[in-house]
Amino acid sequence: MIYIVGSIVLAMLNLSVTWMMTRKMRKAWVWYLAAQIPNTAYDILTRQYGFLAISCVSVFLGVSGYRHWRTEEIVD
Repeated sequence: MIYIVGSIVLAMLNLSVTWMMTRKMRKAWVWYLAAQIPNTAYDILTRQYGFLAISCVSVFLGVSGYRHWRTEEIVD
């Protein structure tokens, strides 16, 4: 049961962060990086090592994405 609930909670968190990114909210990048903490814990707990690798790589992609994003001009 904990796996089902954890999976749903993480899915909702990741969808919320994705929605925030599409709205170009600056805090979305902080939430994106923070979301990797429970994702990593869940990956270890469920022994899903492929997803663990994705969580680790996502940290580097998040930092890189934020650096690129903040230098981009926003056109409304």
